[in-house]
Amino acid sequence: MSQLDHKLWIGSYTDVSNREFMDERGITHILCCAKECEKPPYLFLSQYRTWHLIPIAENEMDSMTELYLKEGAKKINEWIRAGHTVILHCLTGNTRSVSTAIAYYMIYKSMSFSVAYRFIKQHRNLANPDDTYIDILIHLDSVRHVETTEQPPNNDSLNSHQV
Repeated sequence: MSQLDHKLWIGSYTDVSNREFMDERGITHILCCAKECEKPPYLFLSQYRTWHLIPIAENEMDSMTELYLKEGAKKINEWIRAGHTVILHCLTGNTRSVSTAIAYYMIYKSMSFSVAYRFIKQHRNLANPDDTYIDILIHLDSVRHVETTEQPPNNDSLNSHQV
């Protein structure tokens, strides 16, 4: 398990299955980024932990993958803004959860893909997103860059064209 910042951790399914380890770190919200991972058994009895699944398939890219990465980033942002300590994980904690974390830092912390990837790699040596996720994240970065550099139309020019 690796701490990315004071409210965000990243790890594997084994990490989130260790209740004591989670308790020691005050982690209350778990974002599962792996389609095949089941909810850890102790969570069924937990009233103070929240678990959410983003069903990303390993080494697959389909029309939903980009949406899943964005959904995961949004969920992380919501939970952290509400003051919760969050962990995101996939099976091994080095591909899908890393890709979701990169999306979070790109969308909500205004980092480029390369800056977000390097930041996460500094904190988690195991970080190794699959090429299919990298392609999606690079596309997301280029779209994000275009959206932030486009200027809205000037109201004066809109008013001058009205009849």
